[in-house]
Amino acid sequence: HAHGAMAKAGADAGFEWPWQYGFPPFFTLQPNAETQAKQVAAWADLICSYCGHHKTEVLVLAEAASTLPLFNNAELKRSLPHADIVNVIDAMKDVKPNHCEWLDDKKERCLVMWITAQEWAAQLVAWVEETGQNGNVCTLYEIREGDAAGSDRFKGIGHHTLRKAIQVLETQGRATLMPGEDVDSEGVKFL
Repeated sequence: HAHGAMAKAGADAGFEWPWQYGFPPFFTLQPNAETQAKQVAAWADLICSYCGHHKTEVLVLAEAASTLPLFNNAELKRSLPHADIVNVIDAMKDVKPNHCEWLDDKKERCLVMWITAQEWAAQLVAWVEETGQNGNVCTLYEIREGDAAGSDRFKGIGHHTLRKAIQVLETQGRATLMPGEDVDSEGVKFL
């Protein structure tokens, strides 16, 4: 596999690049529909694993397309063009449902959930039960960064993703999101 040679130093140390990342045609969406479907699925997996490794919740496409190693293989001198990145992210709703959504109509910012809101919600329920948080109010900051996080299970979870997980719990009648003055003071009461 070529991905061993593709391991990057610095911020990407320890990240396992898939073999496709070392394959130049991977950076050009293929015209054959069947081949392109496999390619888009590979890109979807790579986007989720890369963002999960780096705890990146929001991709700003202008920056990502020009500088992020995710879409730019310096060794190959190949990049996935901006328009193709948009097409891949658009296709992710079918390929990897609940893992990606646009944050704006211009498709400039994308929310990437390497773990779905439903999976995060299940982890929140387990944490609430393990720590006796039922009936308690916590700020979203406390869940993400505070001592309440305990096992570091929620370290690095982004604000957007945590809110989506709590919204899942709200629809199940297990939590209520409480507005705050800013994102860190928003609260949740677990029911």
